[in-house]
Amino acid sequence: MLLACLVQRPFLKSRSVYQVLLMIPCAVPSFISILVFKGFFNQHFGEVNIFLKMIMEPALAMVGIQWQTPDWFSDPHLARVMLLLVNAWLGYPYMMILYMGLSSRSQAIPTRPAPSKAQALDRTCASSPCPCP
Repeated sequence: MLLACLVQRPFLKSRSVYQVLLMIPCAVPSFISILVFKGFFNQHFGEVNIFLKMIMEPALAMVGIQWQTPDWFSDPHLARVMLLLVNAWLGYPYMMILYMGLSSRSQAIPTRPAPSKAQALDRTCASSPCPCP
């Protein structure tokens, strides 16, 4: 919801570019995204493990602990975390589209609607002494 609200702001430059970039997970088929994430979480060459090693190895070396890369596919707890991340990646565009549609609809509703012909006729019938047909 936060991303949808940020992308809808009128002061945001290149708003359409951000909307397209945030819709990529929705446009790419799920099985391709799953293959990409399988590569991201690879134990030896995955980007996630490389990033974690870059951050954690110096901190653990100061304490005297050796870094071990997590095996995302064998450990059940890490596999759940990985599945939550993948599902969040695949699911947030749908929710963003939903919130963007709701917010654009609420912006499109006028605060005070213009009186229609039927309302004008009702007012004239209510003020006239004889009943309207």
